[in-house]
Amino acid sequence: MFFRKRKGSSQDQKKVLLNKCMNFYKKEKFEEAMVCLDEVLKLDPDDSELWDLKGIIFTLMDKYEEAVNSWGKALEVDPGDITALQMRSKFFNKLGKYQESLELSEEALKLDPKDYRTLSNKGYSFIGLKRFQESLDFFDKSIELKPDYFKAWCYKGMALGYLERHDEALKCFEKVVTLKPENAHGWSGKALTLEKLGKPEEALKCYKKSLELNPNSQFTKNAIEHILSMKS
Repeated sequence: MFFRKRKGSSQDQKKVLLNKCMNFYKKEKFEEAMVCLDEVLKLDPDDSELWDLKGIIFTLMDKYEEAVNSWGKALEVDPGDITALQMRSKFFNKLGKYQESLELSEEALKLDPKDYRTLSNKGYSFIGLKRFQESLDFFDKSIELKPDYFKAWCYKGMALGYLERHDEALKCFEKVVTLKPENAHGWSGKALTLEKLGKPEEALKCYKKSLELNPNSQFTKNAIEHILSMKS
């Protein structure tokens, strides 16, 4: 009886702490949420979903290394945790660890071969590894499954640009800014492609639109200055 009561108390404590964590999370108080979550993990370190949540909170704090480590812990608990596989792969790409990302996305696709985000992420890994032609197959598969997934269109445009297939790349970036007009990367990608096609005036308009959406982009500022200097 004593042990049953004690177990129940532990579960109650976990529930209270987790609710507290989620309340902080919803209010975007991520440091406070993390403190509560660490207390929950002391009570139940073998819950992979808690490690998944910790990884997500770390990304919202721009702590990507800590995030991938948390998803690594989740996979130690449950090697088939598809959320951990997908998210760890995605953020390995952001950290420039393309081979590690590729391997994880392959594992995730064994569990869900029709996940359009993982297919796109795998394609992005190939871009990072400078295997541009191979990347296109995965962007096409992603788009076939989710035609309005703007990231796959954007990444496909990037890959085509590296392959110097600029007319095709332009069509991809036009699709991006149609699907997601508030996406600065789509506008800057379109602008860069127009530059490659010898259309600086049209490129300038797109760069200016991109800068409106992302005023801190030094790349875009430099590109605008370059075009204006060529005009003067």
